[in-house]
This record gives sequence, structure tokens and C-alpha cells, in this order.
Amino acid sequence: MCAATQHIDPRNPRTVVYTDESFIHHHYNKNDISLHNPTDELDIQPKAKHKGKRYCFIGAIVDGGEENSIFIAYDKFVGAGRKQTKDYHGMFNHEYYLTWFQRLLDELAARNLQNTIIVMDNAAYHKCRPADTPAFRSRKVELQIACDRSGQDSTPSDLKSVLWAKIKPFVDGIKPVTVVMAEAAGHEVYFSLPHYSNLQPIEVVWAIIKGNVGRQYQDDTTFQEVGQRLDAACANLTSHSIFSCIRKAEYDLLDLHRHVSIIDDDNYQEDNDVAGDGSDGTESSSASQDSANDAGF
Repeated sequence: MCAATQHIDPRNPRTVVYTDESFIHHHYNKNDISLHNPTDELDIQPKAKHKGKRYCFIGAIVDGGEENSIFIAYDKFVGAGRKQTKDYHGMFNHEYYLTWFQRLLDELAARNLQNTIIVMDNAAYHKCRPADTPAFRSRKVELQIACDRSGQDSTPSDLKSVLWAKIKPFVDGIKPVTVVMAEAAGHEVYFSLPHYSNLQPIEVVWAIIKGNVGRQYQDDTTFQEVGQRLDAACANLTSHSIFSCIRKAEYDLLDLHRHVSIIDDDNYQEDNDVAGDGSDGTESSSASQDSANDAGF
């Protein structure tokens, strides 16, 4: 989000689209969104129900201002059994994501949303390169062919590590498939910074959706009912609530920018003090002006 925000020209604003994935467990309930469990008694904690099915879901929010912000390209699927991973990201893969991403691009085109900035996190399946891209695990002969194609000299006696060192700069320059797809459709992709999920407003949207579903949970709630409530929560998102999430993330970004600016200013002042040997900089400024006058400015 930082990079995307820095590239927005206030005189020619571009629409920003935030994408992400999440999941909700069959037994996700209101107690999961509170620091206090109402069933706590004498420090005896009930055993949480974490086994069973869960819905993995994906979508995007479009920053259209107070009145026209929308949630689009929603999709969900069931994760169950041994195929489930502890991290829900493991339930998604590159093939699924590319299919969904094309759907997102189609929906943007249908809504006549052009030249947008599409923000996504750094999940591996977001950044996969074409299938024929060489990798370190590729066979030696494949790396030799890649060297030939990229104009790198190689010999039959070169080790794989040597071949990879030659070809890696070429590989690093190959764009992820999502970036190529977006550019072909007239959009631009930015990958958000890691460890700053509060700057990704769709994370707050997920919290709203899951909170709405969790508050309806009862002991006899079926998995199908969870899916229906998830669909309804997504469908009932309002422009106001979506834009409020975006605005909060922007406020957090501004606070971070102020904090970083203060640190940068302090470091700049400290460097000046060291360079000027503790002087106020007047002498240095005068010398600079004299040099400029000598140069004819």
C-alpha cells in the first residue's frame, strides 16, 4: 500500500483495488473475536473446536470513495480433511489464483474501471513466474539451455551452482504472471509490505465479515449455514463500511509516515551536526553560496 499510495498523483487519481484471501472455520463464533470467553470458569478453559471443515474465500475491494466503494470477485471453496494446512494460504495455489485473478480483471473491465492499482500481499502463489521459468532445482541441462537462450556462456563442466549464478539475474527480471496479466489489461500491480497488515484495508473488511458470521453461531449451527451466512455477510457490505476500512488504513499509513519522517529528520540533523562539527550550518551555507557565485550562478 505504501508504494501504491506514493505513486498516486492527486491531480490524476487512480482507483486502488485491494485483494486478499481468508478463511472461516465451521465453529468460528463470537468468542473467537473477544479477549474474554464468557464460558470461562475457575480458569478451566473449554477445548476449542478447530478440527473439521472450513471455508476459504477470496475477494477484492475497490476504493470508489464514500458512495461508490464496492466488494467484487467474491469466491469461496471448502477446505477439509487431510488436505487442510495449518496456514490457510496453503489451501490456495497458483492455478486457482490465476483463474480468480482473470475473473477480477474481467469484472474491472465490465465496470469500466481502467488503469487501476491492484494491491496484493506477498503470498507465493501471487508471484509465480511462467511455468517454463528456470529455477535452481531445474536439471543441469535445463539451466544450460537457459544460459544459451539468455546469451550466457557455459561449458559442460560447469556445476549447477555456477550455471544458476549466471542465469539468476535473467530469472529475476522475469515478471510474475499476475503482473503480466494486469499490465495487458491496463492495470498495475503492487505488492504490499510484509508485517503491516493494518495498512491493507481488506483485512479489516474480513474482520467485519467474520464477525457478522461468528455472532450468529450456535452449538447446532451447520457448516452449510456458515457458508450461507458468509455469502450474506459479503453481499451486505456497504460502500460506507468499505470506505471506512480504507480510510482507517490510510490514517495508519499517515501516522507511520509522520513517525518515519521524524526519524529521518533527526538523522539528517545529526549528520549535519557531525559534518559541521557542531556549528549551526551558517558557515557551510556561506561556503556553498561562494562556490555557486564562483561557478557563475
